Amino acid sequence: MAFDIDKEEIHVVDHRSDWPEKYRKEATMLATILKNHPLEMAHIGSTAVPGLKAKPIVDIAVKFADVAVIPEYVPALEEYGYHYFGEFIFPRWHYLCRGEPREFNLHVVDGTTEHWEVWNRFRHILMTNDRIRNEYQQLKSELAQKYRYERQKYTEGKTEFVTRILREFSESQS
Repeated sequence: MAFDIDKEEIHVVDHRSDWPEKYRKEATMLATILKNHPLEMAHIGSTAVPGLKAKPIVDIAVKFADVAVIPEYVPALEEYGYHYFGEFIFPRWHYLCRGEPREFNLHVVDGTTEHWEVWNRFRHILMTNDRIRNEYQQLKSELAQKYRYERQKYTEGKTEFVTRILREFSESQS
């Protein structure tokens, strides 16, 4: 049976203190599976921001020099329990997830894309700006309630906010 992330109900929950440790344990296992090939690995998304409500799914970003090597790691990742979706949304962004219900999202990109920088910059903004963190938390709660079974609309609503905030911060630093 194929795993369908679009059928999952969206739940936003209070921040859990065990999320950083879940990331650390999973990152350690991934480093073993990926044979320390990644250039960098990071805990991204809302579960990486202390105090922020989130879907209880830990997002992990992995940056490779070249994502062309990803298919050679897919069998080992699948054996560990990951579902591989291939290139996801954009070229050079591969997506996998693990757990039913889902516990981990794995985003694999290469150094030529802007995704790595965007994910880490937005996480930093949320960690250092209470107003934006609170606005984002409120938006996510509203979107989860409105689009409980419509993941694409939920994600689109968040994307508009993220894009606006990143643009504002980029302009303010120019």
